[in-house]
Amino acid sequence: MSLKDRVAGLVLKPAEVTSVERLGEHFTRVGLRLRAETWAPGAKLQVAVDGTTLRTYTPVATDEGAELLAFAHGDGPGARWARAVAPGAVRVFGPRGSLDLTKLESPVVFVGDETSAGLALALHRSRPGLAVRYVFEAVDEAELRAVLAAVGLDAEVGATPTVDADHDLVLSGNGATIKRLRRELPKARRTLVKTYWAEGRTGLD
Repeated sequence: MSLKDRVAGLVLKPAEVTSVERLGEHFTRVGLRLRAETWAPGAKLQVAVDGTTLRTYTPVATDEGAELLAFAHGDGPGARWARAVAPGAVRVFGPRGSLDLTKLESPVVFVGDETSAGLALALHRSRPGLAVRYVFEAVDEAELRAVLAAVGLDAEVGATPTVDADHDLVLSGNGATIKRLRRELPKARRTLVKTYWAEGRTGLD
């Protein structure tokens, strides 16, 4: 057994995939049963998708444990796992801190892309009284609209984000888009940022 495998065995813990629902060509909703614990909305959960290869998702708390919205793009380990995942045993690391969505105050502008769908759903489910405008960019706008509608999220896909000084702002998804928007948008009251992917880089969390 390699050192990497031994270390993974120490930090990873067992979980169970309890349900799998294909929401579109690129999206899969995955139900998980986790060891009982609490975590702040916006936490991250890393899943062993291929041996000790980890990919990061935003868990959404449910009565049974957690729900993930897995987006499969390209042919990397995470995409292959999302397309092939089935009920059964899985190993995970976390949930642990990432973005603390409990800090947000109305009104909020949330900007993201396909990789941000899980984070948006975690915010929507955990802060139902918060006034949030969800704005997404997407490669396949029709698919993303259908997926967001299927999980009960009212969002604008392909719209131009705007923000005022009295808004909280969440920027997530593509690193290049985040960099551009931080330069172009006026300064918000509070800004939370999470880069999920960038050209030429893999395994971001």
